[in-house]
Amino acid sequence: MPEISPAAAPHPLATAPMPRPALTDPRRLGGVQLYSAAIIGRSARDAPVAGFDTLLQALDWLAYEGVPVVDISLTGP
Repeated sequence: MPEISPAAAPHPLATAPMPRPALTDPRRLGGVQLYSAAIIGRSARDAPVAGFDTLLQALDWLAYEGVPVVDISLTGP
């Protein structure tokens, strides 16, 4: 079986492309309030860090705010 480099491999969560008007239609998110909870902080040495504790704090805040849907993408330093 031929090897596929990671850069050339399709993303496992890739989906079919959406028609362009669907992405730019101003009615797409009408009446929706978006929340963003950053979990990357700074260490004592001023380096970027993300830990389980900050993730839990962010999720706790989102729950407190009554956010019904949460989408998490875990990448970082």
